[in-house]
Amino acid sequence: MKGRNERFHDRYARVYDAVYEKSAYWRFYRDLTWHNVKRFLPRDAGAEIADLGCGTGEWGLRCMASGYRVTFVDLSNEMLCRARERVDEEYPGRESLFIKSDICELKDLPSDRFGLALAQGDPLSFTEDPARAAREIRRILRPGGVAIASVDSRCNGYDYYLESGDLDSLEEFHKSGKTEWLARDKRERFPTHAFLPGELTKLFERAGLEVVDLCGKTCLDARGHAELLEDPKAFRRLFNIELECRREPAFIGRAAHLEIVVKKPEK
Repeated sequence: MKGRNERFHDRYARVYDAVYEKSAYWRFYRDLTWHNVKRFLPRDAGAEIADLGCGTGEWGLRCMASGYRVTFVDLSNEMLCRARERVDEEYPGRESLFIKSDICELKDLPSDRFGLALAQGDPLSFTEDPARAAREIRRILRPGGVAIASVDSRCNGYDYYLESGDLDSLEEFHKSGKTEWLARDKRERFPTHAFLPGELTKLFERAGLEVVDLCGKTCLDARGHAELLEDPKAFRRLFNIELECRREPAFIGRAAHLEIVVKKPEK
C-alpha cells in the first residue's frame, strides 16, 4: 500500500520539471547544487554514481553528461518513469539502472560499489528512518567514496509556527525537528524531519562516515527577491555572494536547506 509520501510524488511527477524549470530561484538553487557536486565527481570515468531520491533524474543526467554510469533510485514509480524517459531522450542506448526504493532501504544496491552518492531534494528529510538511511549510504559507497545530501533546515521552520501562533507544535518541532510536508491537499501531507547542523553531522558520523563539508543552501533570501535573479548580471553577483556566505555559521542558520558532504574511510 502506498504511503502519503509516495502518493504525493507520484502525482507531482507530471508537473515537477515544469515547476522547477520556469523559476529563476530554482535555477539559482540548482546551479549552487551543481557547483558543489562538481567538486566531488569521481576522478575515474568508470566510477558509478547513485542518484538517491532521484525525482525526474536531474542530477543523474548531469553526471551522465560527464560520462558516468548512474543508478537512479526513488520511492515514486512515476518519478522513476519520468527519469527513464529523460535518459532515453537524452542518452539513447546508454546503460542505466532504475530502482524503486526508499533511501533507508537500499537492499537492491550492492555494497562498496559507488564512487559518489547524491541525495538531493531532501530524501533524508522525507524518510522515516534517517539513521538507517545514513548507514545504507555508507554501505553502498566504495572505500573513499563520497555522498552529498541536502536536508530541510530546522532553523528555517520556526517562523511558520510563530506566525500561526501554535506554540504546542513549535515546542514539539524545537525538540524533535519533526513536522510535515505542507501539501495543499491535507490528505497528501506526510511526516518530514528538519535538521540542525550538529544533528546532521552526528547522523553521519555515527554511521561511520567522515564529514568533509557542511553549508547552507540558500543563505540569501533569493526566493523572496526572485525578480533580481531574472537579470543575468544580478544572478551572477548574488551567486558569488552566496558562495562566500554559505559556510559561515551565522549564514548557515539563515538557510532553507543544509547540504553535507561525507566520505567513507579508505579502510
